Amino acid sequence: MNGLHAERSEALDPATCRAICAALKRSPLVGDNALSPAFTGSSGVQAVFTREGLNRLHDELGMLAPAFACATSPESNAFFINALIIHDAARVEAHLDCSLDTHLGVHTVPRRVCVVYVQVPEDLEGGALEILEPDGHLHRVHPQIGLLVQFRGDLVHGITAARTSSTRISVVIEEYVLEPPLLGLVPRFAIGPTPRRGEGAGAKLAALLGSLSASEREALRGLGPDELSRLCAGLEE
Repeated sequence: MNGLHAERSEALDPATCRAICAALKRSPLVGDNALSPAFTGSSGVQAVFTREGLNRLHDELGMLAPAFACATSPESNAFFINALIIHDAARVEAHLDCSLDTHLGVHTVPRRVCVVYVQVPEDLEGGALEILEPDGHLHRVHPQIGLLVQFRGDLVHGITAARTSSTRISVVIEEYVLEPPLLGLVPRFAIGPTPRRGEGAGAKLAALLGSLSASEREALRGLGPDELSRLCAGLEE
């Protein structure tokens, strides 16, 4: 990936996408999302792991392995994977991904976020991924089956309200490159939402953004990555 974001069509073939969706629909691990207030109304299953725990991903959430293989880079050494299921009328509020914060004890954004779309209903209206660029431009991605989207991990993003008779399903992967002291704090493999110590910066930021008016959100678009990081650091206090 060069720059802020990149897209690749047909990163996964339709048959693989259908197999992922079928396995998710059968899995007893799938349930309501408890990630942060930004994800209210969605469901899925999540896991945090290091590269040393990759074999556990294949063993316990093997349906997600093809998405992981097509999306991630070899230099990344820690991951948060989220099979995200968006139901009718649900949306994901603007937020920063920082799902390892409660493990690391410090605010840390991913090096990169990857999204692979595995189910896009024919009657889907909305459900677009919106990525806020540092200059305030809002980049919008419309889901397509098999499409891979990669974007810089310090960019605020969200999903517009979806209207569909079915569900919109994507696999989201946060990629981290951590030095040994921090890497040792990440579980080799653990299923479930990241445990919270109260509310982390990501949850607080999501709640803050969700409470703003359209004009107030517009004003925030002028914030650069460094300013956003300082904002998150302040929310930790």
